[in-house]
Amino acid sequence: MKQQLDLFEMEAPKMTATLYRFPLARRADMVRSITAELLCRDERAGRKHWNAHVRKVRRQLRSEGLASADIDSEIKGYAGAVRIAVLSSLPKSASK
Repeated sequence: MKQQLDLFEMEAPKMTATLYRFPLARRADMVRSITAELLCRDERAGRKHWNAHVRKVRRQLRSEGLASADIDSEIKGYAGAVRIAVLSSLPKSASK
């Protein structure tokens, strides 16, 4: 006769999960934040800030275990999203 506690002696099934990271280019909060920071700086200071920001993001992605090619792809897409956001935030010039 089995006792109720015998149920807990069974080996638990091994569970696995696949984790997918959300692409940086789709992280609207990050894109908006860095865009605002870049727009309040002159070109030289903006470039310096952007380079420091990208180095930090690269370190984070590397610490998460992403391969170099994947990091490059993420940064490229992110840079494109930021470029679009910056350009769309600039004042429109009147054309005749």
